[in-house]
Order: sequence, then C-alpha cells, then structure tokens
Amino acid sequence: MKNFTFGKQLILSCLSILFISFSCSRTVTDSPEEKPVAKESIPKITTVYPDNFGVINVTLGGEIKEKGDAKIIKKGICWSINGDPIIENNNYKEDRVDSEGKFYFALTNELKPATKYFVRAYYETAKGIVFGNTISFTTGATSTIKLPVNIFPTSVTLRGEVVQGETERRTVGFVYSTKSNPTVNDNKITKDIFGSASYEIVLDSGLKPNTNYYVRGFVVNRNGEYSYTEEKQFRTTGYFGPARGYVVYDKGETTDGWRYLETMPDLSIYNGKWGPANKSVPGTSSDLGRGLENTEKIAQIITQSESAGTTCNNIIAHGFSDWFLPSSDELVITMQGLRNINININSRQWSSTERDILSANSVIYKDATKTFEVSSAHKESYLGVMPVRRY
Repeated sequence: MKNFTFGKQLILSCLSILFISFSCSRTVTDSPEEKPVAKESIPKITTVYPDNFGVINVTLGGEIKEKGDAKIIKKGICWSINGDPIIENNNYKEDRVDSEGKFYFALTNELKPATKYFVRAYYETAKGIVFGNTISFTTGATSTIKLPVNIFPTSVTLRGEVVQGETERRTVGFVYSTKSNPTVNDNKITKDIFGSASYEIVLDSGLKPNTNYYVRGFVVNRNGEYSYTEEKQFRTTGYFGPARGYVVYDKGETTDGWRYLETMPDLSIYNGKWGPANKSVPGTSSDLGRGLENTEKIAQIITQSESAGTTCNNIIAHGFSDWFLPSSDELVITMQGLRNINININSRQWSSTERDILSANSVIYKDATKTFEVSSAHKESYLGVMPVRRY
C-alpha cells in the first residue's frame, strides 16, 4: 500500500515538471522579436559659390544632400570678413523649410564694395548646427563722380573715384550727352585704374561752346557690367556774362568768392606800358585767382594813368567796376577760351605778373607750336591790355 502511494506521488511530480517546462517553452516562443533602434541620418551640406555679383549685392547659397529621415529645423548662410563665419550680428540669412537640395538667399545693399568676404552654408537639426565648407569672394568695385572743373568752350576736366581691391585693375570712365542719363551707347571716355584711386580725364574733343551736357561716371565690373554713378551737369563756356563779355572759363564751383572769368566786350582796350621801369611791385603772382590782387597792388604803387594795371583798376564799364589786369596764368586761360570760340588775339598782351624791376610777364599765341608763350617784356614796351573780371 505504501509502494502505491509513493508511485502516485512520483507520477504527479513528473507531470508537474513537464507542465512547467511546456509553459516556459510557450512563453519564450510567443514573445515578439526585439528590433534595433534606427539612427537619424546626418545630411551633407556644401556651400555654393556666390552668384549674381554686383557692387554690393550677391546671391549666396548651399546644397543639402542625403537628408534621409533627418528633420531640418532651419538652414541658411552666414558671412564675415575674417575666417570661418559664425551666426552672429545679423550676418546671416535663413529659412525654416525642411527640404533637401540647393537653396539661395539674395543679399541687397548689405555688403561693402570691393571687400573680401567669407561665407558658409549651414543647417540645424535637433542635435545642433552643422556648417558646410568656407569659401570666399570679393564684392565688385564702385565709382563716384565729382563736380566737373576747368570748363572751357570746348573742353572740361571730369573727375571720379573708384573703390576696388588693392590688386585689382578695372576700366573706369565717363559717359556724356546733351540728354539726361547718358550710357555707353552715347559718348564715352575711359581709363584703366589699378587699386582704389581718384582720377581725372580731360575731355577736349567733341564738345560745342555754350552747350549743356550731362555726364555720369562708370566702372566695368568682372562680368562686363557697367556700374554707373549719379549724374552731373555742366555748361561749356563761350556765352555772354553779366557784363556782356565772353565767359571764357568756369572753375566748376565757387571758391574764394568767384567761379567765372569774363572778358570785356571790346576785349583789348588799348596798347600801353606795364609801368615805369624804376618802380617795382613786389608780391605779384602768376597763379589763377591772383590777377585782382596783383592789379590792386599795382594801382597802389603806380598812380599815373599810363600803366596797364592802374588803367584796368580804374575802369567802370557796362555797370561794373571790378575789372583787373589778369595774371599770366589767367591771361593764358582767357586767350585759350577766346580761341576756342574762334576769336584769336594775335598780339602780345600784358599780364599783371611782374618778373623783376625792369620786366613783367606777357603772353602771345604761337601758331607754329600751337601753344601760348609766356615770356618777359620790358615794362615800358607798348603791348595789348585786356581787362577781365570774375564773379
């Protein structure tokens, strides 16, 4: 009886073990397989070389590749004038478009001309900002125009300034016309400039007396584009002034209280002496703008009427009493201006510039050399006297 009980217990134990084993086996078999967690993609980004160059405008951009399942929070470009740029101080452009491929941003009036810049494209994900490669570019040159000066009946001096890289060489110049907003399709005059510099070009052909002209400066940038300056205007001389004489010269602006040089209507009033040879007038000058002062000095020392300077100082004509004997430089300018309008003074003329106690400067036009000769003449020689005035 005891053996039967023991056998029964043994059978029950074996069944329990089998049940437990079977249960464990089912639990392992029915559990789902574990899958590895996917890693977020790391897109590649490249900075695109700048396009649409202008003087202070440019298009910058980048390209994103292999974006995969990465989420782009924002992307953009940043720039600086030193090394690898970072995002700071409004030196960037960006958007929040989650996209792949090329992207661009136009910069308008945000850069300086003739300046080297460094630029990088970038994007941002939840893990942070990734920058592309750094590239550099230099913005285009810029030019400005100054007031035209030394205006004669058929010539003018045009002035400008170009700002460009120290090692760059560009063509600059001026375009002009009798109509506003001239272009290269009108008249132009050019010059090559190395580095940043001010420049002048004398335009001495193709102009007509007493004519209004419009002029603009320009610089030719790398792509052959003409970048124009603002417009200036000038009027060639050869017209009649307030005293009804010929305006032969225009400085272009008023300095030292005057701008224009005007002749008397009848030009040369007489032939006479400069003055006595035994009287010196120290401190006279040959420079433009010194004729009036010279004449006043002469009148203080040489009082007799037979003196070119004193005579001019005492003239009251056509309602004006500010006539004077021109300095030698002013006399050359006056005779040149008259010649431009086909009025030729062929005789030698006195200037108010003393050479020494015995002589003073005189001017004559030489047909053989096509030049104005300034030379000394004895003060008691009888030469032409041509009063002028300025205003």
